Amino acid sequence: SGGAGIGGRGAAAARSAATTSPVKKGGPKCKQAYLGGGGAQAGHGSAFSKLACPNMRCTGCDFTVMRIDKQRWSDELDYLFLRNHVPFMDKLQPMLTNDPSNCAYACQCSSKNVTEFLNLKKACASSNLRWVCAGH
Repeated sequence: SGGAGIGGRGAAAARSAATTSPVKKGGPKCKQAYLGGGGAQAGHGSAFSKLACPNMRCTGCDFTVMRIDKQRWSDELDYLFLRNHVPFMDKLQPMLTNDPSNCAYACQCSSKNVTEFLNLKKACASSNLRWVCAGH
């Protein structure tokens, strides 16, 4: 997961920046899903439009993937912390730090710090992520 140390927390900003809405099912899925860095525009991605997918689900833990804009996970973040605290922003806050270029993603079994657009399939293939677009 990698990240900077804990510090410079903005609890109110982080709470408002988290994407925690329920996953919609049954709609069209991203043709090419992307993860995006801090401030990345979210939407239905394709080969022609790089948009960070805001509606992902983990096939490992069956939880919605949280997208916390302009925040970074601490290096000390671990599986047990995620398992016990996702999706509660107030509980996650101690492991987050402000970082305008970063977006912190997490489900109950894995996490990732992202600073630029990453193809979701490639990101999953090179790590332990099992995230998919759940449809829009």
